[in-house]
Amino acid sequence: NSSYISTISDEKFVDNQDNYCICPYDKCHRVLRIRFATHLARCEENYPSIQLARCPFDITHRMPKEDLKEHIESCNARRNFDCHEFPEKLTKCLPVVECDENWDVDPPVSSYNPQAYCEQNMIMRTINGVSKSKRQAFRESERQRLKKFDN
Repeated sequence: NSSYISTISDEKFVDNQDNYCICPYDKCHRVLRIRFATHLARCEENYPSIQLARCPFDITHRMPKEDLKEHIESCNARRNFDCHEFPEKLTKCLPVVECDENWDVDPPVSSYNPQAYCEQNMIMRTINGVSKSKRQAFRESERQRLKKFDN
């Protein structure tokens, strides 16, 4: 049953020529494809005399500077970037519709005042942040106010 399950990690260590890349700095270096970018960064530091150009589409593509333009034209990784090109023409914008209303001017109606509404209707209010005697006095005045609505 364990032979039925194969993982990607098992497949990448199979001795297959496609899984390996040859280092452009030292042809003796044969590196796994998944470790190739890390290897190139280290190898570049070890061989400062070798100046190779980097492909703008794939960091693992290195070549002599004189071959860079030709490589850019034929790079396989370029299609990933070309598919994201946008058309140069902008879509035609709709004209701005003028409006007679001016939302910056206050409305002719007065705004809502919740305190005044509560005082004029049968709504029980509470008071916070005052002393005990002031709370008791407020509750008594509320009882008197609410009795007016009962009649």
